[in-house]
Amino acid sequence: MGAKCQSCGMPLSKDPNGGGLEADGSRSSLYCSLCYDNGGFRHPEMNLQEFQEHCIAQLKAKGMP
Repeated sequence: MGAKCQSCGMPLSKDPNGGGLEADGSRSSLYCSLCYDNGGFRHPEMNLQEFQEHCIAQLKAKGMP
């Protein structure tokens, strides 16, 4: 299946952006664009429970089981 986001587990091949962005503008090979952008996580204010719920909703919206 290939590389998966180290945060949410989504296959990076399913990420329409091909991965999140590092601060230098390069693509992350570890995190998807739903979790990571500009060298940091998109939702640092969320606790683990909130982030898990967010990830599940986003993955379902992308057609993942």
